[in-house]
Amino acid sequence: MTGQQAEGSAVNEPAAAAVARVDGNRARVSGEARFTSDIPGEGVLHAAFVLSPEPHARLLGVDTSEAVAVPGVEAVITGADIGLRLFGRSLCDYPVLAVDRVLFAGQRVAAVAACDAQTAREAAELVMVEYEPLDALLSLEDVMSGPDIELHPDGASYRGANEDHHQGNLQGQEAAIDGDVDAAFSGCGEIHEHTFVWDRSHSAPIEPHSCLVDASGPRIKVWAANKVPNRLRAELAGLTGRPERDFVVHPANIGGDFGSKAAPYIEAACYFLSERTGRPVRSTLSYLELLTSTAARHPGYMRLRTGLREGRLHAHEAETVLDGGAFAAIKPRPSRVVSVLHHPLGPYEITTRDERVMAVYSNNLPGGHVRSPGEFQAVFAGESHIDIIARSRREDPVEFRLRHTRVPETRRILEELASIVGAWRSDGAQGSGIGVSVFNCAAGSGKSTVACEATRSGVTLFVGVPDQGSGMYPSFRRLAADILALPADAVGIEPVGADETLIDAGAGSSRVTAIVGNACIDACQRLLAEIGGPPTEAPGTYWIADRLAELDRSSCRTTAQRAVSRSEAETVRPSYGGLAVQVAVDTQTGAIELRQATHVVETGRIVNPVGFRGQLEGGFVYGLSQTLYEQLVVEDGQLVTASLGDYKIACAGDIPPLEIRHVHAGPEPDDQIRAVGELTNIGVAPAVANALDDAVGVRLLELPITAERVWHGLRRRPQAEVRVASTRL
Repeated sequence: MTGQQAEGSAVNEPAAAAVARVDGNRARVSGEARFTSDIPGEGVLHAAFVLSPEPHARLLGVDTSEAVAVPGVEAVITGADIGLRLFGRSLCDYPVLAVDRVLFAGQRVAAVAACDAQTAREAAELVMVEYEPLDALLSLEDVMSGPDIELHPDGASYRGANEDHHQGNLQGQEAAIDGDVDAAFSGCGEIHEHTFVWDRSHSAPIEPHSCLVDASGPRIKVWAANKVPNRLRAELAGLTGRPERDFVVHPANIGGDFGSKAAPYIEAACYFLSERTGRPVRSTLSYLELLTSTAARHPGYMRLRTGLREGRLHAHEAETVLDGGAFAAIKPRPSRVVSVLHHPLGPYEITTRDERVMAVYSNNLPGGHVRSPGEFQAVFAGESHIDIIARSRREDPVEFRLRHTRVPETRRILEELASIVGAWRSDGAQGSGIGVSVFNCAAGSGKSTVACEATRSGVTLFVGVPDQGSGMYPSFRRLAADILALPADAVGIEPVGADETLIDAGAGSSRVTAIVGNACIDACQRLLAEIGGPPTEAPGTYWIADRLAELDRSSCRTTAQRAVSRSEAETVRPSYGGLAVQVAVDTQTGAIELRQATHVVETGRIVNPVGFRGQLEGGFVYGLSQTLYEQLVVEDGQLVTASLGDYKIACAGDIPPLEIRHVHAGPEPDDQIRAVGELTNIGVAPAVANALDDAVGVRLLELPITAERVWHGLRRRPQAEVRVASTRL
């Protein structure tokens, strides 16, 4: 992979010098870093869970007698033992352990604590559960037109319920309507309609969910692979009936997240096991449990209908239905849907729109947040749709996009993409196709607090957001070093757990550098206001030591908080991106090879070039993997791809040469810190789909774009549709 700037796109100063990722990353790559499963403890018990094999069933009885009798087993608990304990973010509908029914295959029914993990697993297999299978809703077709089954008859009583929970199996819905769409369509000379479908996929972090809970003392100690320690503490308090001050959530290394590590799937059950035994309890999920019992990307479909009048986009309609699975608990939005609205044709000027999205309950794995939830699906549909329209009119796809957007950032990106595509075409690569996409992504909402403490030996930033592997801490160090006129190695980062004085909404929604980073800036500026700025002459390596000595102080500590509400987040200026890819297709097998790719981004201020490039490259790789390979295959409610051997993920050999070009739309660079964490993965799927069509005349409207689907598309393809000669790779 290579990084390159477009001509005239200077990297913004002053925060432009690269800062190596040193905060624990040497320990990570050397194997010395301690993750949650490595935390030591005296007398630690190990937990194992009993998962339901039934997608929908009534629990007639749970017999734990054989499991309890196993030597080394200290406790077995069921939903009947702890009662109905429901967790959730905007809606509490997910039980810690099932009580009277199970709603998906993989739901936790019982938990065992034993002297070691093997004993716990063997005892869990001895828990006898009697099920009465019930009719199940296993597809969107079942939910929308199948048997009359209400999965949550008590939904109106759930904490966080709104009027949607009086409407059968509806989880939630949203709409964005601008103008009279019916009237607008009546004036259109041409109308294009396509339906796009995507399968269920998983975040699949390399570290499964893990926790250690010690409820043996007056204060409960918790270590967890959870990216939102403050919310975890609040959720555990609500689930256990104890005050938040009783919980101490310690920071821990997190081995990847991608949206999955924000729910108390196992922590609450481990609390009840620890409370019963008086000993700390550890749980680390297997990969099978990870894939079968933690939330996935929503499968679903999007129907797009767009009208043109006198050759210009004029009316647009989008209808999206999401399979939300058995529970809506993992989603933070009050509407219980993911961020789909405004994204399908977001960059384009259309006078009239009617966009609607709904999520429904089913007897499938719950839908949650996976990197760019909603945007990934919507941009695939929208950018494929716009490409089909352009090609049907025999217009160049890039020129068609340029003709229909007035967003300066998107226009600048499209101009760069036109240059890239032109150069690739002129190379005359045979047997290949080129596809493009454009998109944008804004930082999310939340509140973050940072403390800045200066002593005579150094400055430390205390942050409440754990590093889940994205490398955020060097950016905080760079920002502080610039404000304080210090070398970066004079600034340290100290992550803290759940702390009443350092409230933090955690990692997610591309919010960290934008919100936590600005809180770092504010805390450092307050420090300067208290001790005075650096010397007017060139400051020494660590001028603050002399200043504190002059003030006869040993230290100085300041705090600052930044908060962005959900409504404010909707007005935050996004980052913009575009992608061009070149693919070759093996017409005998359907396999796709990416030959090269170039991302063009307009993102404002670059805080740390190393981290910036890493996020963009990592996003592309993640998006490519979800585009070509990742698919949770479910048959009759049972997960078939239940291991990382069956659930395919892209590897190094699948990644093409990748170039990054950073541009800016105005005459001067923008100094605003904007989101990049989830920017580049959302445009990969449509760019690949568009390139596939360009190469061999196969248009796939379904994700993932597997070799098998391409092969079938090639067999269905009329020979007259072939636009570029295919080749055998």
